[in-house]
Amino acid sequence: MLLVGLTGGIGSGKSTVARMLEKRGAVVFDADVLARQAVAPGTPGFDRVVERFGPNVLAPGGDLDREALASIVFADPAARRDLEAIVHPEVRRMFTEGCEEYEGTDRVVVFSAPLLVETGMHPAFQSLLVVSTSMENQVERLMRERGWSEAAIRARIAGAGWRRAFGAWPRPSTASTSGPAGTACASCWRTRRAGARASAGPSRSSRRSWGR
Repeated sequence: MLLVGLTGGIGSGKSTVARMLEKRGAVVFDADVLARQAVAPGTPGFDRVVERFGPNVLAPGGDLDREALASIVFADPAARRDLEAIVHPEVRRMFTEGCEEYEGTDRVVVFSAPLLVETGMHPAFQSLLVVSTSMENQVERLMRERGWSEAAIRARIAGAGWRRAFGAWPRPSTASTSGPAGTACASCWRTRRAGARASAGPSRSSRRSWGR
């Protein structure tokens, strides 16, 4: 099994690259999907979020109002750290359990996450693929796909800080979605598929250090 970390800023095109890799045979875990599962109604994570942030983060149907929660945590670094302390350990647990069936195989397993480096998970991956695009493309995509205001988007991009943390990883691969992402993705896939075949064999250990 070859573990590949896929990261990049919000609106950079991670989902596009993840779908390309999945079509080529990769197993893809999306941190955003796992994060939603971690705080779904009825879970301990949901209860902890409501306890910490109060009933104002609940939607009329009883689910979390993600926009209301986002407006709090992106304006308050301490609140954001509190939310991450609830969500991130559960995401790591679910990802670890999901990887177990691929140990000792030649599968390429991709973990797509916007905060891969910031959370300290990156050393556990044998390869890191960073998706990048211009801020103008990020803003345009998010305005079109999510209906956010330009000011809100720029605030989230500035608050994420993934570009500052990017320097913590030596020689990552990059795929720009401002240009021919398919070509870059195909090249990355060939390299990583070869690496997965080379690393296949009995698993040395299923225990990994996933950071904070």
